[in-house]
Amino acid sequence: MASPNSYPTIQCKSWERPWRTYCVDRSLEDEWLERLNDLSSFDLISICEGHTESGVNERRRLPHFNLRLKDDGLEHLIENWLVYRVPIGASLDRSFDNKYTRADLEVRSGFVKERGVLSQKGIVLLKISAFVDVLDFDPAYYEQQWFDNNVRAAENFDRDTSKILKCFELSPKQEAT
Repeated sequence: MASPNSYPTIQCKSWERPWRTYCVDRSLEDEWLERLNDLSSFDLISICEGHTESGVNERRRLPHFNLRLKDDGLEHLIENWLVYRVPIGASLDRSFDNKYTRADLEVRSGFVKERGVLSQKGIVLLKISAFVDVLDFDPAYYEQQWFDNNVRAAENFDRDTSKILKCFELSPKQEAT
């Protein structure tokens, strides 16, 4: 890994700070960013600490982060989703068990036609977001504890996903060839 001083200087907004070659929310700890960037099956694609000045119904008001399944497992998972959905669903349930967290796994498959060429397109997204039960609201939880718990949960889910993908890597049809 490159040293922090080897990254170019970037100009961030007043509520952000530099991290590697990105501007990130000030309160996001380096440890969380490092851990989420070290996942083996998923890439971190966005993260937000939550902004209390955002409107009541605005999504950015509470913390969240989004992960995308890396390309090396994507096609196989989408093609064999019926095999994977039960163990992956069980892992999602086990990993994200906090009452203040919503874990939303989306498996999308479709087509894109670009420059006259039709190709398949697939994506697997894991959206982790905080939500508020107004009767049970604890604002202190949405600071460090929420990220501590959910980064750990994301690591557990990532580890499980990696094992599940390896376990089912060769379908009977592939073994016969």
